[in-house]
Amino acid sequence: MNVPTPEVQPTPYARAVPDERVDLRLDGNEGPPLTPSLAAELAAAMTDPEDWRCYPDERPLRAAIARRFGLTADRVALGAGADELLDRVCRAWLAPGRALAAPQPCFAMLPRYVRAAGAELRATAWTDGPFDADALLAAAGDAAVLALTTPNNPTGLVIPTANLVAVATARPDTLVLVDLAYVDYADEDPTMALLELPNVVVVRTFSKGRSLAGLRVGYALGDADVIAALRATGSPYPCSAPSLRLCERLLALDDPHERVARVRVERKRLAIALGSLGLEVSPSQANFVYATAQDRSTVAMLATRLARAGIAVRLFDAEDAAAGRAVRITCPGDDRAFTRLLGALLGGAS
Repeated sequence: MNVPTPEVQPTPYARAVPDERVDLRLDGNEGPPLTPSLAAELAAAMTDPEDWRCYPDERPLRAAIARRFGLTADRVALGAGADELLDRVCRAWLAPGRALAAPQPCFAMLPRYVRAAGAELRATAWTDGPFDADALLAAAGDAAVLALTTPNNPTGLVIPTANLVAVATARPDTLVLVDLAYVDYADEDPTMALLELPNVVVVRTFSKGRSLAGLRVGYALGDADVIAALRATGSPYPCSAPSLRLCERLLALDDPHERVARVRVERKRLAIALGSLGLEVSPSQANFVYATAQDRSTVAMLATRLARAGIAVRLFDAEDAAAGRAVRITCPGDDRAFTRLLGALLGGAS
Protein backbone atom coordinates (compact mmCIF):
# COMPACT_ATOMS: atom_id res chain seq x y z
CA MET A 1 0.00 0.00 0.00
CA ASN A 2 1.38 3.40 -1.03
CA VAL A 3 0.46 5.80 1.74
CA PRO A 4 1.08 9.47 0.84
CA THR A 5 3.08 11.41 3.41
CA PRO A 6 3.43 15.16 3.83
CA GLU A 7 6.66 16.90 3.00
CA VAL A 8 8.59 17.12 6.25
CA GLN A 9 11.66 19.17 7.06
CA PRO A 10 13.87 18.19 9.99
CA THR A 11 13.38 20.27 13.10
CA PRO A 12 15.91 23.11 13.29
CA TYR A 13 16.99 21.70 16.64
CA ALA A 14 17.77 18.20 15.38
CA ARG A 15 21.48 17.39 15.52
CA ALA A 16 21.69 15.39 12.34
CA VAL A 17 25.37 14.47 12.72
CA PRO A 18 26.44 14.21 16.36
CA ASP A 19 30.01 15.45 16.70
CA GLU A 20 32.00 13.55 19.30
CA ARG A 21 34.44 16.44 19.49
CA VAL A 22 31.76 18.79 20.84
CA ASP A 23 31.52 18.74 24.62
CA LEU A 24 30.38 22.34 25.26
CA ARG A 25 27.01 23.01 23.69
CA LEU A 26 26.26 26.72 23.48
CA ASP A 27 23.69 26.32 20.70
CA GLY A 28 20.56 25.49 22.70
CA ASN A 29 20.20 28.32 25.25
CA GLU A 30 19.97 25.99 28.23
CA GLY A 31 20.12 27.75 31.57
CA PRO A 32 23.24 27.90 33.75
CA PRO A 33 24.19 25.01 36.04
CA LEU A 34 22.42 24.59 39.36
CA THR A 35 24.60 24.63 42.45
CA PRO A 36 25.57 21.15 43.68
CA SER A 37 23.62 21.67 46.90
CA LEU A 38 20.43 22.64 45.08
CA ALA A 39 20.82 19.77 42.63
CA ALA A 40 21.22 17.38 45.56
CA GLU A 41 18.07 18.71 47.24
CA LEU A 42 16.10 18.22 44.04
CA ALA A 43 17.43 14.71 43.60
CA ALA A 44 16.38 13.89 47.16
CA ALA A 45 12.80 14.76 46.25
CA MET A 46 12.69 11.85 43.78
CA THR A 47 12.09 9.05 46.27
CA ASP A 48 8.48 8.02 45.69
CA PRO A 49 8.02 5.00 43.34
CA GLU A 50 4.38 6.02 42.92
CA ASP A 51 5.66 8.87 40.72
CA TRP A 52 6.77 6.19 38.26
CA ARG A 53 3.72 3.94 38.53
CA CYS A 54 0.85 6.45 38.46
CA TYR A 55 -0.28 9.00 35.94
CA PRO A 56 0.95 12.45 36.96
CA ASP A 57 -1.11 14.89 39.01
CA GLU A 58 -0.35 18.41 37.81
CA ARG A 59 -2.58 20.18 40.34
CA PRO A 60 0.11 20.86 43.00
CA LEU A 61 2.45 22.56 40.51
CA ARG A 62 -0.39 24.53 38.92
CA ALA A 63 -1.41 25.72 42.39
CA ALA A 64 2.18 26.68 43.28
CA ILE A 65 2.59 28.68 40.06
CA ALA A 66 -0.80 30.33 40.60
CA ARG A 67 0.20 31.43 44.11
CA ARG A 68 3.44 32.91 42.80
CA PHE A 69 1.52 35.20 40.43
CA GLY A 70 -1.51 35.83 42.65
CA LEU A 71 -3.85 33.83 40.40
CA THR A 72 -6.35 31.04 40.75
CA ALA A 73 -5.24 27.65 39.45
CA ASP A 74 -7.75 27.75 36.59
CA ARG A 75 -5.60 30.48 35.05
CA VAL A 76 -2.56 28.18 34.71
CA ALA A 77 -1.90 25.52 32.07
CA LEU A 78 1.15 23.25 31.96
CA GLY A 79 2.86 21.89 28.88
CA ALA A 80 5.86 19.86 27.77
CA GLY A 81 8.01 22.97 27.55
CA ALA A 82 6.90 26.42 26.42
CA ASP A 83 7.13 25.30 22.80
CA GLU A 84 4.38 22.70 23.27
CA LEU A 85 2.12 25.44 24.60
CA LEU A 86 2.85 27.57 21.52
CA ASP A 87 1.81 24.60 19.41
CA ARG A 88 -1.41 24.27 21.42
CA VAL A 89 -2.25 27.94 20.83
CA CYS A 90 -1.83 27.39 17.08
CA ARG A 91 -3.97 24.25 17.10
CA ALA A 92 -6.70 25.87 19.21
CA TRP A 93 -6.98 29.26 17.46
CA LEU A 94 -5.70 28.67 13.93
CA ALA A 95 -7.07 26.77 10.94
CA PRO A 96 -7.03 27.08 7.15
CA GLY A 97 -8.11 30.62 6.29
CA ARG A 98 -6.82 32.06 9.56
CA ALA A 99 -3.51 33.82 10.25
CA LEU A 100 -0.96 34.50 12.95
CA ALA A 101 1.06 37.73 12.84
CA ALA A 102 4.54 37.96 14.37
CA PRO A 103 7.80 39.86 14.01
CA GLN A 104 10.60 38.05 12.20
CA PRO A 105 13.01 36.49 12.90
CA CYS A 106 11.30 34.51 15.64
CA PHE A 107 11.52 31.18 17.45
CA ALA A 108 12.15 28.72 14.64
CA MET A 109 9.32 26.35 15.61
CA LEU A 110 6.55 28.95 15.57
CA PRO A 111 6.21 29.12 11.75
CA ARG A 112 6.10 25.32 11.70
CA TYR A 113 3.25 25.24 14.19
CA VAL A 114 1.38 27.81 12.10
CA ARG A 115 1.86 25.74 8.94
CA ALA A 116 0.84 22.55 10.72
CA ALA A 117 -2.45 24.25 11.62
CA GLY A 118 -2.96 25.08 7.93
CA ALA A 119 -2.81 28.79 8.68
CA GLU A 120 -0.91 31.79 7.28
CA LEU A 121 2.04 33.53 8.91
CA ARG A 122 2.01 37.32 8.47
CA ALA A 123 5.45 38.62 9.30
CA THR A 124 7.03 42.01 9.85
CA ALA A 125 10.79 42.45 9.98
CA TRP A 126 12.40 43.23 13.32
CA THR A 127 16.14 42.68 13.22
CA ASP A 128 17.32 45.78 15.09
CA GLY A 129 16.12 48.97 16.74
CA PRO A 130 12.89 49.50 18.69
CA PHE A 131 9.91 47.25 18.10
CA ASP A 132 7.40 48.82 15.67
CA ALA A 133 3.96 48.01 17.06
CA ASP A 134 2.18 49.99 14.34
CA ALA A 135 3.88 47.95 11.60
CA LEU A 136 2.80 44.68 13.19
CA LEU A 137 -0.79 45.85 13.65
CA ALA A 138 -0.93 47.01 10.03
CA ALA A 139 0.41 43.69 8.74
CA ALA A 140 -1.83 41.64 11.02
CA GLY A 141 -5.10 42.52 9.27
CA ASP A 142 -7.70 40.06 10.52
CA ALA A 143 -5.15 37.68 12.07
CA ALA A 144 -6.62 35.46 14.77
CA VAL A 145 -3.43 35.53 16.85
CA LEU A 146 -0.67 38.10 17.40
CA ALA A 147 2.53 36.49 18.69
CA LEU A 148 5.19 38.54 20.48
CA THR A 149 8.38 37.24 22.07
CA THR A 150 10.44 39.27 24.51
CA PRO A 151 13.35 38.91 24.81
CA ASN A 152 13.20 37.72 21.25
CA ASN A 153 14.82 34.54 20.01
CA PRO A 154 17.22 34.66 18.19
CA THR A 155 18.09 38.37 18.49
CA GLY A 156 17.61 38.99 22.22
CA LEU A 157 15.77 42.27 21.52
CA VAL A 158 13.03 43.32 23.93
CA ILE A 159 9.56 44.81 23.60
CA PRO A 160 8.79 47.29 26.41
CA THR A 161 5.80 46.48 28.58
CA ALA A 162 3.97 49.61 27.38
CA ASN A 163 4.23 48.39 23.77
CA LEU A 164 2.93 44.94 24.65
CA VAL A 165 -0.04 46.45 26.46
CA ALA A 166 -0.68 48.86 23.57
CA VAL A 167 -0.81 46.01 21.03
CA ALA A 168 -3.17 43.96 23.18
CA THR A 169 -5.52 46.86 23.91
CA ALA A 170 -5.57 47.85 20.22
CA ARG A 171 -6.88 44.37 19.34
CA PRO A 172 -9.19 43.41 22.24
CA ASP A 173 -10.91 40.68 20.22
CA THR A 174 -7.65 39.03 19.09
CA LEU A 175 -5.64 36.55 21.13
CA VAL A 176 -2.23 38.04 21.92
CA LEU A 177 0.38 35.39 22.68
CA VAL A 178 3.38 36.73 24.61
CA ASP A 179 6.31 34.33 24.87
CA LEU A 180 8.44 35.19 27.91
CA ALA A 181 10.76 32.18 27.86
CA TYR A 182 13.83 34.37 28.45
CA VAL A 183 12.26 36.99 30.71
CA ASP A 184 14.35 36.01 33.75
CA TYR A 185 17.36 37.58 32.03
CA ALA A 186 15.62 40.82 30.98
CA ASP A 187 15.57 44.21 32.68
CA GLU A 188 11.78 44.14 33.19
CA ASP A 189 9.12 41.48 33.55
CA PRO A 190 5.77 42.43 31.96
CA THR A 191 3.87 39.41 33.29
CA MET A 192 1.72 41.12 35.91
CA ALA A 193 0.73 43.99 33.60
CA LEU A 194 -0.22 41.55 30.86
CA LEU A 195 -2.33 39.40 33.15
CA GLU A 196 -4.68 42.36 33.58
CA LEU A 197 -5.72 41.94 29.93
CA PRO A 198 -8.24 39.17 29.15
CA ASN A 199 -7.06 38.63 25.56
CA VAL A 200 -3.42 37.93 26.50
CA VAL A 201 -1.87 34.53 27.19
CA VAL A 202 1.63 34.59 28.68
CA VAL A 203 3.92 31.60 28.16
CA ARG A 204 6.89 30.96 30.45
CA THR A 205 9.18 28.01 31.12
CA PHE A 206 11.39 26.23 33.63
CA SER A 207 13.95 25.61 30.88
CA LYS A 208 15.91 28.88 30.88
CA GLY A 209 16.33 30.95 34.04
CA ARG A 210 15.22 27.97 36.14
CA SER A 211 17.84 25.68 34.49
CA LEU A 212 15.56 22.66 34.03
CA ALA A 213 15.42 22.32 30.24
CA GLY A 214 15.74 18.53 30.45
CA LEU A 215 12.50 18.23 32.41
CA ARG A 216 10.41 19.83 29.63
CA VAL A 217 7.96 21.87 31.70
CA GLY A 218 6.45 25.15 30.56
CA TYR A 219 3.37 27.00 31.67
CA ALA A 220 0.79 29.43 30.33
CA LEU A 221 -0.99 32.15 32.31
CA GLY A 222 -4.14 33.91 31.21
CA ASP A 223 -7.88 34.28 31.40
CA ALA A 224 -9.61 31.15 32.68
CA ASP A 225 -11.49 30.61 29.39
CA VAL A 226 -8.28 30.87 27.36
CA ILE A 227 -6.50 28.47 29.68
CA ALA A 228 -9.42 26.02 29.51
CA ALA A 229 -9.07 25.96 25.71
CA LEU A 230 -5.33 25.29 25.96
CA ARG A 231 -5.81 22.46 28.45
CA ALA A 232 -8.52 20.89 26.27
CA THR A 233 -6.30 21.04 23.18
CA GLY A 234 -3.29 19.26 24.67
CA SER A 235 -2.54 15.82 25.98
CA PRO A 236 -4.14 14.99 29.35
CA TYR A 237 -0.68 14.24 30.81
CA PRO A 238 1.86 16.46 29.03
CA CYS A 239 4.45 16.44 31.85
CA SER A 240 5.84 13.45 33.71
CA ALA A 241 5.28 13.06 37.44
CA PRO A 242 9.01 13.35 38.26
CA SER A 243 9.23 16.58 36.25
CA LEU A 244 6.21 18.05 38.01
CA ARG A 245 7.56 17.14 41.44
CA LEU A 246 11.00 18.61 40.71
CA CYS A 247 9.59 21.88 39.36
CA GLU A 248 7.33 22.24 42.38
CA ARG A 249 10.29 21.61 44.68
CA LEU A 250 12.44 24.10 42.78
CA LEU A 251 9.86 26.85 43.21
CA ALA A 252 9.97 26.31 46.96
CA LEU A 253 13.78 26.25 47.19
CA ASP A 254 15.28 28.37 44.49
CA ASP A 255 16.00 32.02 43.75
CA PRO A 256 17.70 32.20 40.34
CA HIS A 257 19.02 35.73 40.93
CA GLU A 258 22.66 34.73 41.34
CA ARG A 259 22.66 32.50 38.24
CA VAL A 260 20.96 35.20 36.19
CA ALA A 261 23.42 37.86 37.38
CA ARG A 262 26.35 35.66 36.32
CA VAL A 263 24.84 35.24 32.84
CA ARG A 264 24.31 38.99 32.50
CA VAL A 265 27.99 39.62 33.21
CA GLU A 266 28.98 37.00 30.65
CA ARG A 267 26.56 38.47 28.13
CA LYS A 268 28.24 41.87 28.33
CA ARG A 269 31.74 40.42 28.03
CA LEU A 270 30.75 38.17 25.13
CA ALA A 271 29.19 41.09 23.26
CA ILE A 272 32.44 43.04 23.63
CA ALA A 273 34.48 40.05 22.41
CA LEU A 274 32.31 39.53 19.33
CA GLY A 275 32.39 43.25 18.58
CA SER A 276 36.19 43.19 18.70
CA LEU A 277 36.10 40.56 15.96
CA GLY A 278 34.19 42.91 13.67
CA LEU A 279 30.70 41.49 14.13
CA GLU A 280 27.60 43.64 14.66
CA VAL A 281 26.18 42.64 18.02
CA SER A 282 22.50 42.83 18.93
CA PRO A 283 21.72 44.37 22.37
CA SER A 284 20.48 41.10 23.86
CA GLN A 285 18.56 40.81 27.13
CA ALA A 286 18.38 37.01 26.93
CA ASN A 287 20.93 34.39 27.99
CA PHE A 288 22.68 34.53 24.62
CA VAL A 289 24.35 36.98 22.28
CA TYR A 290 23.38 37.31 18.62
CA ALA A 291 25.77 38.84 16.09
CA THR A 292 25.84 39.34 12.32
CA ALA A 293 28.45 39.92 9.63
CA GLN A 294 27.94 41.08 6.06
CA ASP A 295 30.68 38.71 4.91
CA ARG A 296 29.17 35.25 5.25
CA SER A 297 32.63 33.68 5.60
CA THR A 298 33.32 35.61 8.82
CA VAL A 299 30.71 33.80 10.87
CA ALA A 300 31.41 30.47 9.18
CA MET A 301 35.10 30.67 10.08
CA LEU A 302 34.20 31.67 13.63
CA ALA A 303 31.90 28.68 14.03
CA THR A 304 34.55 26.37 12.60
CA ARG A 305 37.14 27.72 15.05
CA LEU A 306 34.77 27.07 17.96
CA ALA A 307 33.88 23.60 16.70
CA ARG A 308 37.56 22.70 16.60
CA ALA A 309 37.68 23.71 20.26
CA GLY A 310 34.73 21.42 20.99
CA ILE A 311 32.18 24.24 21.24
CA ALA A 312 28.84 24.22 19.37
CA VAL A 313 27.00 27.46 18.51
CA ARG A 314 23.91 28.19 16.41
CA LEU A 315 24.19 29.64 12.89
CA PHE A 316 21.44 31.40 10.95
CA ASP A 317 21.19 31.97 7.22
CA ALA A 318 20.03 35.16 5.53
CA GLU A 319 16.60 33.73 4.73
CA ASP A 320 15.67 33.12 8.36
CA ALA A 321 17.50 35.95 10.12
CA ALA A 322 19.26 39.22 9.40
CA ALA A 323 21.16 40.16 6.25
CA GLY A 324 24.37 38.17 5.93
CA ARG A 325 25.27 35.33 8.25
CA ALA A 326 24.42 35.37 11.94
CA VAL A 327 25.59 33.48 14.99
CA ARG A 328 23.91 32.99 18.36
CA ILE A 329 26.01 31.93 21.33
CA THR A 330 24.57 30.88 24.69
CA CYS A 331 26.18 32.33 27.80
CA PRO A 332 27.03 29.22 29.85
CA GLY A 333 26.74 30.82 33.29
CA ASP A 334 29.85 28.94 34.37
CA ASP A 335 33.30 30.50 34.88
CA ARG A 336 35.31 27.63 33.45
CA ALA A 337 33.11 27.20 30.38
CA PHE A 338 33.03 30.94 29.72
CA THR A 339 36.81 31.26 29.99
CA ARG A 340 37.12 28.41 27.50
CA LEU A 341 34.69 30.14 25.13
CA LEU A 342 36.56 33.45 25.23
CA GLY A 343 39.86 31.68 24.73
CA ALA A 344 38.53 29.93 21.61
CA LEU A 345 36.98 33.13 20.27
CA LEU A 346 39.90 35.45 20.83
CA GLY A 347 42.82 33.07 20.85
CA GLY A 348 42.00 31.19 17.65
CA ALA A 349 41.97 27.73 19.25
CA SER A 350 42.95 24.97 16.89
